[in-house]
Amino acid sequence: MAATYEPIASTTLGSDTSFIEFMSIPGTFTDLYAVGSFSLSTGTAVSCYVNSVSTTCSNTYLMGDGSSASSARATGLASLKIAYMNSANTIGDFQVHFMSYANTNVYKTTLSAWNSTSATSFPNMGRFVNLSQTTSAITSLKFYSESGNFKAGTVIGLYGLKAA
Repeated sequence: MAATYEPIASTTLGSDTSFIEFMSIPGTFTDLYAVGSFSLSTGTAVSCYVNSVSTTCSNTYLMGDGSSASSARATGLASLKIAYMNSANTIGDFQVHFMSYANTNVYKTTLSAWNSTSATSFPNMGRFVNLSQTTSAITSLKFYSESGNFKAGTVIGLYGLKAA
């Protein structure tokens, strides 16, 4: 089955800020796909609130840094984990797929992939699988740095996927 990507919105930061939010997401697509290129003022996680509120979330991650690998599972989280940065002023990229985002009969599942580079540490890359225990359709997404800010120049784009 082929899918097409339609741009919904894109943001490029002109100054440092703690979050980037996409509001009024139309419910006319099968899935959502967000892609970002970012830098953070501190080494931390990039997370995302669904509909700008805390929900009960869980995740599993796999991560490697060039010299070691790790994995873990967390439950009882307030938001979705998208990417993890291992040091301040790190440049990173992420992709996150929000499946069945408008379906009100299922919990919301996401798959994200990220990588980052820093002058002071090994490259960091990994995957998160998230489950948000809400059946509400996703109408807004609020990406945020768990501490510090997204730095100027950060770009996040949001796309709708339509099944062919």
